[in-house]
Amino acid sequence: MRVLDPACGSGNFLYLALDELKTLEWRIMVEGEALGFERAFPSIGPEAVLGIELNPYAAELARVSVWIGEIQWMLRNGFDLNRAPVLKPLDTIENKNALVDADGSAAFWPDADVIVGNPPYMGAKFMKRRLGTEETARIRGVYKGRLPAFTDLVCFWFENARVMIEEGRAKRAGLVGTNSIRKNTNLNVMHRILDGTRIFAAWPEQRWDIDGAAVDVSLVCFGEHPDPAAYLDGAPVTEIHADLTAGLNLTLARPLAENAGVAMLGIQKSGPFDVAGSLAREWMAQPANPNGRGNASVLKPYWNGDDVTSRPRDVWLIDLPPGLSEAAAAQFAAPFHHIASTPDEDGKMIDELRDASGSASEAYPWWEPWRRRPDMRQKIERLARYIVTPETAQYRVFSWLRYPTLPDKNLIVIAREDDLMFGLLQSRFHELWSLRKGSDLQDRPRYTHTSTFATFPFCN
Repeated sequence: MRVLDPACGSGNFLYLALDELKTLEWRIMVEGEALGFERAFPSIGPEAVLGIELNPYAAELARVSVWIGEIQWMLRNGFDLNRAPVLKPLDTIENKNALVDADGSAAFWPDADVIVGNPPYMGAKFMKRRLGTEETARIRGVYKGRLPAFTDLVCFWFENARVMIEEGRAKRAGLVGTNSIRKNTNLNVMHRILDGTRIFAAWPEQRWDIDGAAVDVSLVCFGEHPDPAAYLDGAPVTEIHADLTAGLNLTLARPLAENAGVAMLGIQKSGPFDVAGSLAREWMAQPANPNGRGNASVLKPYWNGDDVTSRPRDVWLIDLPPGLSEAAAAQFAAPFHHIASTPDEDGKMIDELRDASGSASEAYPWWEPWRRRPDMRQKIERLARYIVTPETAQYRVFSWLRYPTLPDKNLIVIAREDDLMFGLLQSRFHELWSLRKGSDLQDRPRYTHTSTFATFPFCN
């Protein structure tokens, strides 16, 4: 039997897997001896565990950990060993990229009976920033057509394990993922798993302490298993759905035509476009700019989730007209200078931020917010008021705003002005729906305009 951990780190999972395999073999030998068979010497060793690790230091540490586990088990169970053992090379633990080779092709995983592991957690929106644009493009290129581009990094390990089970190169897998593995775009990989096999055990919400930080994770076991029952949080169920629930399968809910174009994202700045109200009012009191226009024409009140859930922050957005050349934008002297010269908390200027996020292009001039959301703006401008709710919040709350106040990307905008819609959104039915269909960020449920609002049956 072979156990593979394709993100083995320093070898914790492999250490435990080897210990369990050797203990199982030892139990068989003891029971065999009771039945009259001759006593045998343990035959399972470090070659039973396979690993892949990108960091060379961690890979070497994993090899040492496995050998230490082997020696400790043998001594603990009465087998005499050299007190100064020479550790042999352990080529079954490879130091390489587990997803993509240097030439851009898919990395090969060795055959194994069982795949286990705790793959790295990294949200899709952080991949370019942390892995680099080229590495992110190479990874997404390998999985193009199988998983959406905006997929969390951990999903690629789940997809590889699924392929190996489908090809008969592995029997089952047990992986740790963020609890968002069962939500939104990440849900695609779970559907693909269920298309070819089944989830036979899962723990959707588990608290896990890593280096002093507590995170919520999902534990998912899928593939071949002799027990026809499935176990959800340890309790037997008939079937486990893609969102790691049992019973009513809400993953079958699809966006409704009646809800299209009503809920939208707010503005994504990607730069120093927000200023304190005191500074905005100071600018508005200044004389007209060289173009004859005052700064009031490019400053608007700006709300995010904190403004809804606590006291309004009195923040304003620098909102230059779209399509201006750099020279024309510079005519709004004070706001333009602020955008051009204000670093973020890491000391990066606006052009560096755009380059790092992959948003630097002629289509997105740096003196404009990266995502202006023109469709959303057109709709709220025509309304007497519009509804917003924080994307992530401990409690699901809705609030009214009026244009020219603009919403940040951390607010979901519902372009309706009627009390009926506001009441339906605040209803207990919609709250329960949002908890099942949305995702989570730490202890805060996440509301989405796609999977949550778009699928909710407001009318029959």
